[in-house]
Amino acid sequence: MVDIAVGAFNKLSWTVIGDQYLRSKQPVAECGRVIDRDVVSAAIKMCMTEDRWRLFIPGESVAMSPGMAINSIVRTIRAKKPLRYVISNALAPYGFYGVEFEYSNARVKSYWIDTGCEVICLVADEKYK
Repeated sequence: MVDIAVGAFNKLSWTVIGDQYLRSKQPVAECGRVIDRDVVSAAIKMCMTEDRWRLFIPGESVAMSPGMAINSIVRTIRAKKPLRYVISNALAPYGFYGVEFEYSNARVKSYWIDTGCEVICLVADEKYK
């Protein structure tokens, strides 16, 4: 669990693949910056403010790389309804995105890292209806 206060949502949970990815020390930028749990936690805190989240509008114009990554996330999740998203440069040179989905029994916020080759879900949080 990540120790981050998340308002109406519960505490965030690391996904198995996200945890394995960070533990493998794969995400190292050219400058030698290691992306670890502390760095991701700080990036999530930056994304927490409501004014950074945008409503998901199909066909909306977004920068190519983040737009393609978010569309890939939406297709992968196959949720009933994507609600909002946030694009952050907190993990630059990697992309970092938050996406909120609605299911019949819960809302889920998930946070993803875009390595340029794949998009990996690092953390997820659920709020039950």
